[in-house]
Amino acid sequence: MEEYKRSKLVEKMITMVGRGQVSISGAADLARCATSDGLLHEAVSAFGSLGASGASPSNCERDMSRWLKHLFGFTLEPYTVTLHLQVS
Repeated sequence: MEEYKRSKLVEKMITMVGRGQVSISGAADLARCATSDGLLHEAVSAFGSLGASGASPSNCERDMSRWLKHLFGFTLEPYTVTLHLQVS
């Protein structure tokens, strides 16, 4: 991947994904819509390309992790959280 010119839309989508306000595949769908509406920005196009440009939405998370690692040196580390639930 190359370095991309900053995009406020992509930065907002990444923030929304991080806050749980939108799924990664949902954000990628929005990026594809913006591109099809004529927004010509390489970062938006790259975000829209996640999950083979929508053909494999289940791969969006994997693709975004790789993209962020390359752009920012950012890595996601999964971890287990144990929740004790009580049934009434």
